Amino acid sequence: MSFASLLVPIAGDLRCLDGFIHAKGHEYRCRITLPSNPPAGLVGLQGTRLECDIALARLLEGRQEALEARLQQSTSVSGFLVELEDIVERLTAAGATQHESPLPGLYSRLMKELEAVGWGRLRSIDESFLRLNIASIDSKSREHLLVVSLPVDYPASAPQVQAELPIPWSIQWSADCGSIASVVQQFDLLLASLQPFWDAMDHLDQAMYVVEPLQPSRAATKRRVALGRQASLELEVNPACPSAPPEFRFVGAQHVIGIMHERLTAHVGEWDPQTDIRANICKALQYELPQRAASSESWEQLECGICYAFQPPDGSEGAPDQLCDGENCGQPFHQQCLVEWLRGLQGTRQTFDSLFGECPYCSSSISVRSRRL
Repeated sequence: MSFASLLVPIAGDLRCLDGFIHAKGHEYRCRITLPSNPPAGLVGLQGTRLECDIALARLLEGRQEALEARLQQSTSVSGFLVELEDIVERLTAAGATQHESPLPGLYSRLMKELEAVGWGRLRSIDESFLRLNIASIDSKSREHLLVVSLPVDYPASAPQVQAELPIPWSIQWSADCGSIASVVQQFDLLLASLQPFWDAMDHLDQAMYVVEPLQPSRAATKRRVALGRQASLELEVNPACPSAPPEFRFVGAQHVIGIMHERLTAHVGEWDPQTDIRANICKALQYELPQRAASSESWEQLECGICYAFQPPDGSEGAPDQLCDGENCGQPFHQQCLVEWLRGLQGTRQTFDSLFGECPYCSSSISVRSRRL
């Protein structure tokens, strides 16, 4: 019997084994789940559950109770599987079912292809065996997860792939020679080409006070960093050329960010591609940017002056980006909070999609665009 080679742990859990039985040209899915916390005195496979697909359930109809009892009496999974496979082969040969396997030959092919990829890279596989999570470790020990979804007519049709990437990606596929291993190989080559980008973003996260996004994905190309004095700078790094000057946008009161914008614009032509992003920006601004470890006040200074929180009250992501331009104020607000505040004031004016009123802190003139008229 060769069933044992077609049984794999789900998500690395050796107590949950998923696989299939190959009998007379048919393939039947089944899962064996051992008890996670067996009580004292439990022997063999007592407490173990057997689950199977519809085709196998029909084949074993009328025999489930006896088979379940045999499972409880068995002393090992491999021993029980030998018995189960023998029963299935005899029932199939006797014509006990006319139901064809839903995906003939797919499971056998899948096992061979996963062996070529390496079982150590398989992070999880769903119950249908058609959705796989495969890990790739890059040269800096960063783990990247590739989600592979197989169509029912695989390999005639190409699998669908998903991953956290900063650029669009589609696989090259041939029904004649395509495999999961070839998809993973393409993914690994793409990861290698993106190493400089992720190196730059990781350094940026470590060297600067990043306020948004709080938990960036590997697909994120933007960072918003604190500048101090309730101002911030939004950067967008080009994945194809991370050493080039990023796109930038200042957020803050004009009297604070005006001189910074002028300096950065004037010196961006002196950008050194051999130097990291933070050092280039500090040189252009003639200003030492705050770092998270060294700046305990930057976070508080960027809290909304209305809801007193960094994140909007509706749970969406976004730092306060509406700031009072009063010379002695510069208080930041969430757009949503400022819109609701101004709508509650009698003196607020509205022109098209913009509201005009007074700052809640200093009474200076302030305006905000409203998405809801």
